Order: sequence, then structure tokens, then C-alpha cells
Amino acid sequence: MVADGVIETRRATWEWESAGRRTRRTMGIASLGCATLDNEENYLIKKLFTALGIVQVENQARLCHSATVAGLGTSFGRGGATTCMQDLQHSDCIVIEGSSFAEAHPVGFQWVMEAKARGATLIHVDPRFTRTSALADIHVPLRAGSDIAFLGGIIRYVLENEKWFRAYVLNYTNASTIVTEEYEDTEDLGGLFAGLHDEQSAYENDTWQYEGFQSHPEEQLEEQEYLERLATVKSPGHAESHGSGGAGMHGSPHRDPSLRHPRCVLSLLRRHYARYTPEQVERTCGIPRGLFLRVCETITDRSGPDRTTAFAYAVGWTQHTVGSQFIRAASVLQLLLGNIGRPGGGIQALRGHASIQGSTDVSTLFNLLPGYLPMPHAYDHPCLDQYVAGEEPEKGYWGDLRAYLVSLLKAWYGPAAREDNDYSWDYLPRITGSHSTYDTTMAQLDGACRGYFLMGENPAVGSANARMQRMAMAELVGDGAFQMNGMNEMITVKRYLDRLSGSAPFIFCVFNNQDLNQVTWEQRAMAGDPKYPGSQDIPDVPYSAHAGLLGLKGVLCESPKKVGEAWDAALAADRPVVLEFKVDPEIAPIPPHTMTTQAKKAAKAMIHDPERAGVTYKGMRQKLSQFTEHLPGRGHQ
Repeated sequence: MVADGVIETRRATWEWESAGRRTRRTMGIASLGCATLDNEENYLIKKLFTALGIVQVENQARLCHSATVAGLGTSFGRGGATTCMQDLQHSDCIVIEGSSFAEAHPVGFQWVMEAKARGATLIHVDPRFTRTSALADIHVPLRAGSDIAFLGGIIRYVLENEKWFRAYVLNYTNASTIVTEEYEDTEDLGGLFAGLHDEQSAYENDTWQYEGFQSHPEEQLEEQEYLERLATVKSPGHAESHGSGGAGMHGSPHRDPSLRHPRCVLSLLRRHYARYTPEQVERTCGIPRGLFLRVCETITDRSGPDRTTAFAYAVGWTQHTVGSQFIRAASVLQLLLGNIGRPGGGIQALRGHASIQGSTDVSTLFNLLPGYLPMPHAYDHPCLDQYVAGEEPEKGYWGDLRAYLVSLLKAWYGPAAREDNDYSWDYLPRITGSHSTYDTTMAQLDGACRGYFLMGENPAVGSANARMQRMAMAELVGDGAFQMNGMNEMITVKRYLDRLSGSAPFIFCVFNNQDLNQVTWEQRAMAGDPKYPGSQDIPDVPYSAHAGLLGLKGVLCESPKKVGEAWDAALAADRPVVLEFKVDPEIAPIPPHTMTTQAKKAAKAMIHDPERAGVTYKGMRQKLSQFTEHLPGRGHQ
């Protein structure tokens, strides 16, 4: 049924061209994956959907860490954390900002405590005093959202007091590179940068170049082509806006090893960050001047040739509208101090699940192919050669971009990927701007996107503007599946009850073990006690009774012997059904990160001890036998 729906929708919404440029895609199908899909699952999702011509492929990272890809990618050439969490144990100082590390990432926090035991200084910058603050040597209570001024003040302190690591900065950063005369900073233009195109409300970054460098040299654009390309720059999707290597640059940049040229990057930094005086930081952030200077001295004293400082952040940064600027400022600071690419240094983007980083690397995001290769853009990339010319720099890791892409195409298309057909390049669908999960939501409301694969993700609760998410998904009911995960979704079903009438049976199945959800089982495993008191403080929720209050049909099954009857009642209902199974509270619902011992116990219960397998096993077996007995040639097996 699912495959038939995909084929039918793909055929009905197929698009060979858009605005006269080849796209070879469908905009009628989209996907959104969760944080616990593993690397292999993400790889297959991206491979399958790309082969089908689907470009609206997204995962939960777009919601929690999209600012990370732009901030870190612009700074370092890829949009992931610069180091592993275990490396924090080697730090001399750890700055945690935009995260309550101890509470939200307790397993990873062990490496922070290991560093602290070795003598490292822990600084927590947070408006609240949390458990992380209680373990910190210095707590900095800044005003929420004022992080740019705080970080800018530290950068100014480093530059004004010559605390930067000169040998590192000169040899491993672009500090000595000279910028063209066309570039103008905010001090020159009343708060704006050079290159603003008023009509398009977008920056054209041709004036933001190094002397001796040129981006996109293959294009001599006419006025109309220029405006078209500017529109695509405004809409994200290019490598330079998403951290997959940056813009393709060609030539040899002019440098000033003395770092005294007025237009070298270091001089421009000095001028730009001069505004963030300690007094300005105090006014903006609410941090006493003495405390701010103590933080500056601590960080700089613990950075340099023999010492390193690490930064760690999470959604306390990324969920701000200027989150990418927070991360970019921290990147600039860490590069000035020489804390990138060295033991105990780096910037740690804290993720909620281990595999959400893998889903970015692989990658189930609309703008990236596996390994941070940029997705082909309909405007700039009509063929493989132009893709490489536009995105591949002449030097560095990304100088081999073509080889990386050809390897990927061979892995995907096998013998069909040959040199004489550009390694099946044309099979790749093209993007034309932003096709992120929020663009997908608007497309669903407009009726353009008709199919939605939700794999472990629940945008009705987890995405911004929940009302809009629910309205958008309600447009899909009758054409596909609607994933329901909690009490709130029952209210959504009630809201759109009229629209669901007359459709196939709509059953919301709840396995109620009269206990807390899978997350607390993970906490119990870490605590070593499957029944510590704090995990039991929740009343039992009568889901089926709650459904009746909403005008839905509630069916309760409390015995394995009644499973068949419960399903019959649900399938015969004239309205949406909440089918509630009461299951054994001593058997954990297998969580995404189930412990090996839990998995083994669950498997043994299901295979070797049918009497203890619970409602799930017996219900599935009973119902399957009822279905299969009517199949041709099956009899009553």
C-alpha cells in the first residue's frame, strides 16, 4: 500500500524543469526523521529518497541544530562539532554556554568532571543557576540572548591585550589574508555590511572577497541572471550557507604576514569588535565588570601553546534567531586562542542523541549529500563539471570534492555510474532554494506536498508552531498515514473528526504499562535501579476513557485473551478509535538506546516464555492467525 502510494504520488507530482532549469524531482513527497535513527538507517533513507527524486528530506537536526551547520560550517568547512566528547577530559578550561550540560547530557558530563578532577576550570554562562552551575568554578548569570555581546567582549579583550596565539593564528587561520577594497563594515554603513541589494533584501557577497580570489569564475552574468542568482543566494541551499566546504574559490589570496595591513582579516576583526568594551558588556549582558574580566583572564590564561580551552553549547544557543552568530563568534574566539584541532580544545555542539550527529553527517537534510557534499542546485549545477567548478576550491580537504562525489555516485548506482555519463550525475534531483521541514509544512497547507514519511518524529508536538503543523498534516489524512504519539494528538483527531469520517478505520493504539515512558527507562538503566522512587511519581492515564470524552471511541483491553475482541471492536467502529492495551509494568518498552541486557530479556520473554510475553506478542499472533486463515492456500495454519 505504501509503495503504491509513493509511485502514484511521484508520478502525479513529477517535475522535470522549474523556471526553465532542469530539476528532475518531485515536490509532492517529503520526509522527517527523528534523532534516534542510526547512521545506516539515515544512509538508506537518503539513498532511497534521492533515487525517487525527493528533495524534501529532513531530520530533527533542522529543528535543534540548524544554526550549528551555518556557524561551524562557515568557520571550519563542516557543520559538526570539532571534537569528540571524550576529548573534554584533556581541557584546562571548559566554558559551557547555552546548555545545562550536567542535566541534559549526564553521560557525556563525566568527561567534564574528569577534566575538573585533573585541575580544569569550569565556567557556566547561563541566566539560571542550575546543577551545572553548582558544579562550576565560575557561574556567569547573563541576560538571555545577550551572548553576542558577551563573546564579542572576550574577543576584544583577547585582541586589545595581545592574548591571541600568534604562531597558530598566522599559520592556521585566514588572519593575514587581505580583503578587497570594496568590502565595508557596519561602522562604515550605519549597521549594514557592503553588498546589500535593497530590492531583493539580500546580501550579494561579491564584495566580501579576498584580494587575488574569485568565486564562481565560470559565470559572466547578465543582469537578469545576476538577479536570479541573487534570489537563490537569499534562499538557503548553497554550500557557503550550509557549511559543506564553503564557496568554491579560485586564485592565490594576497597576504600580509606582519598582520599590520589595514584590510587584513585581523585588522578588520580589531575594528569590528572594538565596540564591545567591558562597560558595554555590563550594560548589555548585566554582568558585573569584575566578573566579566575574571572570565576573560581565566580563558586566556588557560589557552595558548601549552594549554587549551573548550566551549560546549546546545539548544540554548541554536534556538535563538541569531544562534548561528553566537556559534560564529565562539568559533572566532577559539581560533584566535589556538584552541581548534588540539587536544582539549574545540567547540562541542551537544546533541540530544548520539545518532543525530550521524544524521547530519550522512545526511538526511535537503541541502546535503552524505559527507557534507552540497546538493546540486538547479541554477548553478546543470552538469557535474559545473558543480565541481562552482563548489570545489583549489586547495585543502575540499579540493578533492569531485573524487568524493564520484565515489558516492559509484556506491549508489554501481556499474551504471560511468565516466561517459558523468557517473549518473543526472539521476540526482536539484534544489532551487530552501526545502526545509518548515517549507514542507507550508507546501502541505498549499496542497503541493501530498505525502509525508514521519520516522520516529512528531512535528505536531516537537516542531515550532504546533497548530500549523497539525493543520498541515491534517491535509494529508486520507492520502497516507498520520503518526500519533500522545494525548495531544487525540485532540487533533477530534478537531478534524469531520474530515476523517468515511475514511479507512483510524486507530490510535496505546500500550499502557502504567508507568513512565521510555526516557525514564534509560534514566533507570543509568541509575542502576529499575524502580527508583522518582520514576514512579505519575498518575495512571485512562487513555480510552479520555477518548470517550472527546467524542472518539475508546476500547480498553486488559487481558491477552481479549485482544481479538478489542481489535474487532476497533475495526468495526464508525469513528476514530483509541485502542488501549494494559501491559506488564515490569517489562520495559524497548527504548531507542536500549541497554543490551534489556534487549536480551525482552527477546527471551518473547521467544522462550510465551506466558510472560504480554499482550503485544499474543495479540499480534492471534490477529495474524485470523488474517492469514483467509489467504489462498494457507488454510488454518
